[in-house]
Amino acid sequence: MSFKRRDYQDRIISQVVGYWQGDDIRAILIESPTGSGKTFMGLHSAQDFKDETDPDTDPIVVWVAMRQHLLHQVVVEKAKFGLNIDLRPLSMFDRQGREFLAKEIQNNPDRPVILCLDEAQHDAATTMTDVYQAIKPDFVLGLSATPFRVDKAKLCFEKQIRDAGIHRLISDGWLSKFDTHTIDEWTPEKVANTYLSDPAKWGKSVFYFLNQAQAAECHQRLLAGGCRNHLVLGGQNNDDLIEDFREDRVDCLVNCMILTEGFDCPELQTAWVRPSGRGPTMQMAGRAFRIHEVDGVKVRKNIVQSEDTRWPIARTATPEDQYKLVDGAWLSIKPNKRIDAISIAAVRRTIENYQPLPDFITKATGKGKPVDNDGGWFGGQN
Repeated sequence: MSFKRRDYQDRIISQVVGYWQGDDIRAILIESPTGSGKTFMGLHSAQDFKDETDPDTDPIVVWVAMRQHLLHQVVVEKAKFGLNIDLRPLSMFDRQGREFLAKEIQNNPDRPVILCLDEAQHDAATTMTDVYQAIKPDFVLGLSATPFRVDKAKLCFEKQIRDAGIHRLISDGWLSKFDTHTIDEWTPEKVANTYLSDPAKWGKSVFYFLNQAQAAECHQRLLAGGCRNHLVLGGQNNDDLIEDFREDRVDCLVNCMILTEGFDCPELQTAWVRPSGRGPTMQMAGRAFRIHEVDGVKVRKNIVQSEDTRWPIARTATPEDQYKLVDGAWLSIKPNKRIDAISIAAVRRTIENYQPLPDFITKATGKGKPVDNDGGWFGGQN
């Protein structure tokens, strides 16, 4: 199956391969919004490097990620794109796996090693240092929509490539348009009740909470309200739960931070984004940016946040409409284009129909200035 590259993807892939074929730059970071196809660009960068270098070159492509569902996803994507690279998925935390892979690499010294790091903001983590020391890659490609860390740790890349930003990708139709909805507080009760008040409006949803206790409470409240949903937590195998969501066997997933990175489901209608800072907010909200069409029409997505969030998503991307829940009703808080047009037309008519003040007023006030209580003019002489 052939997949046509988007214009910005082709430019980015060409830059990556060009740098690798040069003499100086080996570690590159691709910064691109969630939903822009970073996995596609990473895999095709490796494929193009293989195709455009020595025909006998057969690089080992080590794909590193934190979570198993991300590694499973890249294997599926490689098969879908019909690529013939030697892909080796590796968890950041799999010590035995990296030691085994390191021995294989040592036994094949003529094969270059490309290390692709999914969600490259984890590049500064101690576990990644262990991976680098074991694998000793010839080339490194980091992929991230949010290449910054709360702890301010620096990422070790020689070159950072950016191309199309989120505003342009939405404008060009590569990412979904969306509305924002604001509630007054982010509690399990408030969030669950808001969803249950109109499940058809919100559709397939993913909910984010700060801790497992809050997530579990929301999960139970949704169940009690008749909503089919799964609770996705760390330390358990969530593959079947996510698959149930994809196959419409459940309507919602409730989690803490498991589904912030690499969770791809274009059918997702609403992301319920807990209060957070810039990076986590962009990751959580970004789950809803992927395009989904019904009967040839692109579905507009929803992002729900609370008033106390530190980073409203509107600071990153412009929503089509913005609403706030007031006394049980959703009120529009974004300027209305029709009302704006009426206001502008009224101002124009006022200017066009300007009439000067009558003579008896201008003569009484002197140069048209208003009279004060003492008979003089404001700002003038008595």
